[in-house]
Amino acid sequence: WSFDLSAENLPGGIKLYNHNWGILAGSITSHDIWKDYQDYYFNCIQDSDNNIMKVIDALRQNSMLDDTIIIFTADHGEMHGSHALKGKGGFIYENNIHVPLIVVHPELQGGRKVSAVTSHIDIAATLADIAGESEDIPGKSLIPLMRGDSDSTREGSLFCYEMLSMSAPCVVSGDSVTYDFTKMGRGMSRGLITSDGYKFIRYFSPVDFNTPSTLDELYAHNDVQAFNLNDDTQELHNLADDRDANSALLLRLNTLMNSLIYREIGNDDGREVSSVLEAMRSGK
Repeated sequence: WSFDLSAENLPGGIKLYNHNWGILAGSITSHDIWKDYQDYYFNCIQDSDNNIMKVIDALRQNSMLDDTIIIFTADHGEMHGSHALKGKGGFIYENNIHVPLIVVHPELQGGRKVSAVTSHIDIAATLADIAGESEDIPGKSLIPLMRGDSDSTREGSLFCYEMLSMSAPCVVSGDSVTYDFTKMGRGMSRGLITSDGYKFIRYFSPVDFNTPSTLDELYAHNDVQAFNLNDDTQELHNLADDRDANSALLLRLNTLMNSLIYREIGNDDGREVSSVLEAMRSGK
């Protein structure tokens, strides 16, 4: 809760997010308010769970539960005050990107926990595998993890974030809030979570999509963060701050992320953003 969001080495995209989110949803300035905020969120989760139980109870009452595969997940996490942030944004802090994934399969033994890195993109591939299809889907089937045949199915998981409203500063005029799209910040990101306990992310401007292959390109066009979760579980020590000492690691992580981008996105040139940005600038 006391994380320093004004630190000089903090990526500008995180500062811009905090600025905009504070204007749009209010700023939290005390621990008591943080606790109230968390209590509210926990009760939202409880309400969601209660409604999910209605569906499960209906399956049970209609004798369908033993023939039903259930996959339970979510779209994003909640910062909850971690790193002094709330909501969700384009950063790879654990509270933001770690979401529930619970699978119930009547034909597989339950009660197992798996710590392997997975991705939402794997769910479609898993469903195709369950259905006996061999479609060419970018994700990885999670069936080997569920059966206990493997403890890992991918080298890393790709995180992508493109939100124009968190890449341009909010401007308050009276009771209205608009965005200044002439002052684009590095609010978009591409991130990586590896199977060996590292996180890597680069923040870039929506007018500067790039796929760097060298450290010079990486640092010229991006703000960079890297964390070693094996000994920095709170994600407080950015390895990218010491470029020279961690050059080999940073290049390895950047190369792995580029390969995932190529396999799962393809040509990552921002064309889907450019057309929207142009329309917003012209008022269409």
